[in-house]
Amino acid sequence: MNLKRIILITASLVGVGTASPALAEWRTNYESAREALKNKDFRNAENAAVEALNESDAFGATDERKLASLEILSDIYRETRQWAAAGSLLEQVIQAMKTLGTDGSPDAGFVFNKLGVIYQQMRENDKAQVAYETALAIKRRKYKDNVTSIAIVVTNLGELYRRKKDWPKAEELHKQAIADKESELGPDHPTLVPSLNNLALVYKEVKRYDEAIALLTRAKAIAAKGDNAGRNADMATALHNLSDVLTAQTKYKEAKATYEEAIQMRKEVLGPQHPNVGESLNNYGALLQAMNLLEDALRAYDEAIQIRKLEFGASDQRTTLVMTNKAMALDRLKRFEDATKLREEIKQLELRRQNGQ
Repeated sequence: MNLKRIILITASLVGVGTASPALAEWRTNYESAREALKNKDFRNAENAAVEALNESDAFGATDERKLASLEILSDIYRETRQWAAAGSLLEQVIQAMKTLGTDGSPDAGFVFNKLGVIYQQMRENDKAQVAYETALAIKRRKYKDNVTSIAIVVTNLGELYRRKKDWPKAEELHKQAIADKESELGPDHPTLVPSLNNLALVYKEVKRYDEAIALLTRAKAIAAKGDNAGRNADMATALHNLSDVLTAQTKYKEAKATYEEAIQMRKEVLGPQHPNVGESLNNYGALLQAMNLLEDALRAYDEAIQIRKLEFGASDQRTTLVMTNKAMALDRLKRFEDATKLREEIKQLELRRQNGQ
């Protein structure tokens, strides 16, 4: 939820909290949820947000307090990567805004952008594109002089096109986002780092490696000035992406050292079970396999598999992808019986996925 809307909601409650027990109770739980979310205390944040949502039923389905409760609970679920639950809540917010006739408002622009992120995480790319384009249309209409707000959505849309492998469109959008951020915030603002990272990935895919490395070097320099003396999520992502580019250039020794730094930093900053750690471990395993360090590759794959099972489930394609990589490493170690068993397990998991299990 954007800050202005939060201020308006909470300000409207000043002096009236004691007039209604339901209103006072809602306010207490809503503010508790906000504070717990800020402190990354997700369990207490969820409990308080659920209480606030239940209490908001008394105010009506389209009341601001109802929408605020839905949105903060969705934010909690986004932070804990419960994408389906988060998306369902924001869809309710959008439906209420349509009823109120406010689905073209600045607040709706923020909600559509967040919904696009959720759909993209759920791999519902067509729905994500509609959400992003709706958010972008609203922001261009309502925030003509705030190019940074527009650039946030442009960056997300560019990343969607990158994942759809539409390289020219992805490049166009990421370059636009970078130019917009530079014009308003200057050349060293931290919000540039995600856009630089994303454009570098586009260049890696089209084999423009030198341009990719130049962008990642710049991203690292900006991230180094950020939180925690440069040991932050932005720096870890830049290191991971640089490792990918170095691997594509077959600069394996440099890539290995850089992956190891990225993995350590991602574990430190994001936690050892974060899906980004799993991503780095899978790519690191593939590099080790290319270097014929097969036992080390198996260890990296095993750790990545465990992370992805916890995050996505055993039958998810992202999990079985790493399992397939492990099977190929087992083949090269001439552990054919183990490889065959693993491929049979993969086959059963893929059947479960196809059956919706």
